[in-house]
Amino acid sequence: MSVVNVKVAFIRPKYANLREWRADPQNVYIGRRGVVFVDGRRYPESDSPFANPFKISKSVSGETVLVNFEEYMRDRLKAEKEKGQTGLLDSLLDLKGKTLGCWCAPEGCHGHVLLRLISEFSSKRSATVTGAEGKDRLNRAPGLPRTEEGHSSGAAASGSGQRPSIMIQSNMESQSEAGGKDVEEGKKKRKMEEIRQSEHAEAEADGKRQRKERDSEFGDESDAESQQKQTSPRQDTKAGR
Repeated sequence: MSVVNVKVAFIRPKYANLREWRADPQNVYIGRRGVVFVDGRRYPESDSPFANPFKISKSVSGETVLVNFEEYMRDRLKAEKEKGQTGLLDSLLDLKGKTLGCWCAPEGCHGHVLLRLISEFSSKRSATVTGAEGKDRLNRAPGLPRTEEGHSSGAAASGSGQRPSIMIQSNMESQSEAGGKDVEEGKKKRKMEEIRQSEHAEAEADGKRQRKERDSEFGDESDAESQQKQTSPRQDTKAGR
């Protein structure tokens, strides 16, 4: 895709004038009507559906015009989508691969805005189609005919000796449920292990406290015996006197 200037200085010698240039199915004119004279008459007779309605002036720059045009196109495409229509988008995407002609090149042109929109919306449509096809494939088991509901016919498969139809999507859902159960079991096991470790730590702490208390009691008894031995000789001596 490209954007070219359709002035005769740019399209000759291949094309004698704009009319010949437009006759080539590879070329698409995206400008306004009546810009040039061909055979003494203003040409083209009508605006292109993709002509830029915004004009450059003393107060409006070329950059502003391009920004306004892009907003204008996006608003039209959005409004069409909300109505469930695709006419403008289809026409836009039909320009893909074409040579777009206007009067701006080599300056900035609304044709470059169109090229950007074509690339963007073409990718979006391709992604949508690919996603729909992928979903359809998931709804069918390999080698089985498709029913009106988009599922494989289990009855037909059984009658022909083939394996019964099994919905791939159902399998995926079952796997998802099983995976969810595994996660829950894992959480429960981790919780139980945390509780077990906590109880073990508490038991160890209790054991340490009990041993410390016993050691303390034994220490007190030893001190008492030692004190008694120290006082006993003095009592004997006094008694002897």
